[in-house]
Amino acid sequence: SGFFLLDREGIVLAALDSYPEGYPLITGIRGAWNPGERVTDALPGLSILDELVASGLMGPDRISEIRVAGNGRAFVSLVGTGTVLVMDPVDPGPGMDRLARLIESNNFDARAAGYDLRFEGRVILLPGRDGTINGRAKVPSREG
Repeated sequence: SGFFLLDREGIVLAALDSYPEGYPLITGIRGAWNPGERVTDALPGLSILDELVASGLMGPDRISEIRVAGNGRAFVSLVGTGTVLVMDPVDPGPGMDRLARLIESNNFDARAAGYDLRFEGRVILLPGRDGTINGRAKVPSREG
């Protein structure tokens, strides 16, 4: 039904007919709100945005979209590369720690399809749209 410019607490500042360039887009929520109302469904996405910016790993200009998907998942799409970070929207802190370690290790490839940061002690490299990982064919698992 349009676009809503929100503050950090999820309060609607303005209702807009077109996308306000220069702001990350939070998707996966539906509804219509008036200025002054809180969009509670956007809070997980705003939490992830705050964590990413506060970490110093990337600013809001590097984030094109945060899609709140439920089931313990939120998808953060990076500008220019399409790389997706899969994060826990309820508790993004541990995922942020894993992302920081990944970037510090020089193994973070912003051209990769994505990284799943939801699992304790692990970062899972997501396969590309063509089914490869870093240009190499995936090895089929025994399960299929």
